[in-house]
Order: sequence, then structure tokens, then C-alpha cells
Amino acid sequence: ASSGRPLIEPIPLEGQEAVRLAFSPDGQRLLAASMYEARVWDARTGKPLTDPLRPCETGLRTFIVSAQFDRAGKRILVAASSPNASWAKDDVLASATVRVWDSRTGQPLTEPLEFPEAIQSAQFSPDEQHLLIALPDGRVRAWELLQPPLPVPDWLPELAEEAAGQRLSGQGVLEPVSGDALIGIKRTIQQAASGGYYVDWAKWFFDDGAARRVSPHSGTTVAKYVEALTQENTIQSLNEALVFSPSNGLALARLARHLSTKEDDKHDLASPGELEFLSDRAATLSPDEPEVWLVRAEMVERFQPPARALATIEESLARFPKKPKVPEKPEFWSAKGLLLAKANRFDDACLAFGKAITLAELAGAPADLNQALTNRAAVLSRMGRCTESRDDYERLLKTTSLTASQCNQAAWDLVTGGDKRCPELAVMLAEEAARQDHSWSIRNTLGVAYYRNSQLQKAIDVLSQPDAGGLSSARAEDLFFLAMAHQQLGHWEQAQDYYRKASKASEAQVGDSDQAELRSFKAEAEALLRNAQ
Repeated sequence: ASSGRPLIEPIPLEGQEAVRLAFSPDGQRLLAASMYEARVWDARTGKPLTDPLRPCETGLRTFIVSAQFDRAGKRILVAASSPNASWAKDDVLASATVRVWDSRTGQPLTEPLEFPEAIQSAQFSPDEQHLLIALPDGRVRAWELLQPPLPVPDWLPELAEEAAGQRLSGQGVLEPVSGDALIGIKRTIQQAASGGYYVDWAKWFFDDGAARRVSPHSGTTVAKYVEALTQENTIQSLNEALVFSPSNGLALARLARHLSTKEDDKHDLASPGELEFLSDRAATLSPDEPEVWLVRAEMVERFQPPARALATIEESLARFPKKPKVPEKPEFWSAKGLLLAKANRFDDACLAFGKAITLAELAGAPADLNQALTNRAAVLSRMGRCTESRDDYERLLKTTSLTASQCNQAAWDLVTGGDKRCPELAVMLAEEAARQDHSWSIRNTLGVAYYRNSQLQKAIDVLSQPDAGGLSSARAEDLFFLAMAHQQLGHWEQAQDYYRKASKASEAQVGDSDQAELRSFKAEAEALLRNAQ
């Protein structure tokens, strides 16, 4: 420092610049991390002391964000993360890995601790008993990182052998162990006073009750942890919940729902058979959970023929719990209402939703109230009870912020469903969606709603608005309804012209997911134009 001259030769990092540097507490070693790996070097000679330390597999698009020694200089923490969302490319999947190594040998002391999201940094806690992981949204996760003291008690190797059912002989050969001594060891541990590291660990090891904790030194029971994981409701958290509690029907049902849609590139869609198995198993394991029966109904409705699906839904209703565990729980009645609606028992469904609405009002639960009102409004419109449905939707618009997407979906269901009985209500919802959002899908719904409500010129005005690509790039959905609106107004040549454009556009949209819906629009337009000739 006094001369400014280098003390060692430059440290090579395989063509990568150093992004993290840290000296050991005694100043004798240097931890240098490039973007993809870290390594310990002798600070006096510049010689490597460990092999490269990589927290995750090479080839993954993650970069080292933290590298540090602990206070004693015995352990090294290295954390790698995918880029934060603010500067990540669209094809980067969020993930992170944290790992701890022995600083002298370079051997790993933990398994890779993996996260399904990006992290900002990682560090040892002040007592060095935990890893603290900082997330981009301000949350902090803590991982237990205990250091077993030495020496170990004499009974620990015997416990390991008895639990494993085998031991290494003096010749280094595995031989079987009867396991008969395990009961005696368990009795000795249960009678021992708590307080020592290994005794506390062994008491936890032998504890198989409902109050068992997730780790020897945690205050969280397994039951509470599983409940939290199930409420987190992600594919990763549900899989972890099922590791702890394989018979958790609610976790199985929610996992089936996630695996029925393509949420990201990390998880594949499950097959119809797998989804039916998961939902059926969930109903068998947790018959008192209303949500389980609702998921079961969703799966059979999607993958079974209509007649069989309806029979399964009726079976679900028959096996649906007669009483909720908590009578004042509005989610119970909303789930039952949805099942009744799937069975086309609309009057009973409305009664169930009404019960959910009342209970949600009494409990001061706005989310449950809004869900029940939305469900009842949709069923009322399917029954042709448009005034009552409109009342529910207007109440929703006054008391909460229905998003453009929610309004648009409700309006689209009204204008494309089999009955199309409430066109005025569809117009109200579509206009609210258009007030919030000016995208093509919103405009398309509004134009169709105007057409269904016999506001033909308004339909033409809305559907004729050019998008970013101009009218020539209009989609077939718009063009078919433009053809029908002009036909209804007696503009026969324009109707024919739009129909030809629509037919050509529909051929170009062959890969779209809503082909059945598009075919129905084409058939409707074709029938209208043919009957007018």
C-alpha cells in the first residue's frame, strides 16, 4: 500500500473480469469471483488454493451476485442468480442458487439451495446460523445453516447404523444390522434432558407427532409449513408441500390446476390422464375440501365427453361435504355454486352464491364477496334474468374495480354463449372494458356486443377502426361481424365483400386456438347472407 507496486502477478479468471472480491479475516487468502465461478487464491503468492466453485450447472444463464467468507474464514458462500426482471431478456427464466463450501478444501458443505426467482444478494446472518437471501421485491428469505459441534456422542454412529439397517465392517464391507437396538436408543434419548445439540436433534428425529417441527431448531411445525406452502400455491411450493404431506388433497388439486395450463418453460403440461388421476386422488384424500371437488369437476369437464362429464359432476355434488368445516365460510358456498352451475342446476347455484354473498358481507370479506357476485351475475345472465344480472355487475362496478379483462371476458361470454339473452348487459360491460383499455380484443368484444344489441351502425364504426396494421390486417372475427352488420342494414355488396375478406383471413388464422369459435362465426354469417339472397 505504501509503494503502490503489485505484490503478486495478476490472477487469471479464465477471460472473465472479477465481479466480487473478498479477503479472508486473516488477510492470507483472496476469494475472487467472475460472472460464473469463484475461487480461493493465496494472497501472498497468487496461487489457487481450491478448484473453481460453481453454485450451479454451467450453461445456466445465472451470474454470481454474492461471494464472501464467514467471520472465522472457514466457510465460503457463493450465490448466483438470473438477471432481475428490470434488465432481463424475455427468454431468461428466473432462478437462483446459493451454496456453501469449506474454504480450505473447496468441498461443498451444503446441497445447492435453489430458488424459482431471481435474488439480489446473499450473506451469512450475524450469528452465522442462517443464510439470508434478499429478493428484488424487498422480501428476505432465511435458510437454517447450523454447524454440528465436535466431538459427536458415542450413540450417534450406532443410531445411524440402526436406522440405516446396515454398517461397514472392519474390512470396509457393508453388512446388515437387525435394528433391534433402535427402540432402546429411542427410549434413552426421550429420557435425556434437552439442551445439547445432538440430543435435541435426536428427539426431533424420533418425533412423529403432529407437532413435529420442520427442522430440529425451527419453531414452525410441519403442519403449519405445509399449510403455508399450500397457500403460496405455486408449482414448486405445492410439490414441496406434497413431499412433507403426500396425502394433502388440497395441494394435489391445486397442483392439477397448475399443470393443466402452460405457465412457464420449466414445467410441462400434464396429460389428461394424469390430471384426472391427480384430481380424483385429491377428492379421495380430502373429501371435506370444497375446492378439491371443484377442481375435480373442472378436470372432467375439460377432458371427458359431455355426458360423462356431467355424470361425474353430479357424483361430485353427491359426495360434496354436506356442511362446511366452518359454517360461515363463503368459499364453501361459492365452490358449491360453481359445481351446481356446471350441472346446469342454475336456480340452486344462485341460492348457493346468495348464501356466499351474505356470509362474505357479514365477515367483511371483499374478495369473497366480489367473487360470489361475479359468479351469480354470470349464472343469472345464462338464465336470461338480465335485470338481476345487471344489478350484480353494477354493484361490482360501484364497490370494486373490475378490470378491463374481467369486464371483457364477462361481455364476451354473453355475446358468444348459446343463449345471447342479455345483449344490453354485454354492451354495458364491454363499454366499461373499452373505457379502461383500447386494445384489439376489447374493441372486438364491444363491436360484437353492439351487433348483438342491434346497434348495427355502432358495431360497424367500432369494428372498422384500423389497428396498428391498418384495416387490411383486420382479423376474421371483425370481418365476419362487419359482413353481418352490413347485411342487416341492406348493404348487400359490402356484406359480400367483407365475407370474402373474412373467409380469406380465417384461413390465415388456422393456428389460432379459438378455431371452433371462428367456425361458428363463419357459419352464422354464411347462413345470414344465404337467407338474404
